[in-house]
Amino acid sequence: MTGVLRAMRSEAKYIDATLHVDPNDQQRFLLHEVWRDHEDVVTVQLHRPYREEWHAALPELLAEDRRIAVWTPLSTLPTNDQVNP
Repeated sequence: MTGVLRAMRSEAKYIDATLHVDPNDQQRFLLHEVWRDHEDVVTVQLHRPYREEWHAALPELLAEDRRIAVWTPLSTLPTNDQVNP
């Protein structure tokens, strides 16, 4: 997964990605990706060659079907570095 996250960072429309683990279930993960353009994610980014190995491995890694959701941000708070440069 680290290789996919590193490769995503070089994409022009990439903003951020964070891999989370459920503190109550160490086998449950959430990958939160933020991109500038949803259509680009669906038509281009999900099909990048660096994702192929990851997508191929998912059936053996997942205990249940993967759920993909698109969320719309309501507000964003600046980081501490942005508030106190």
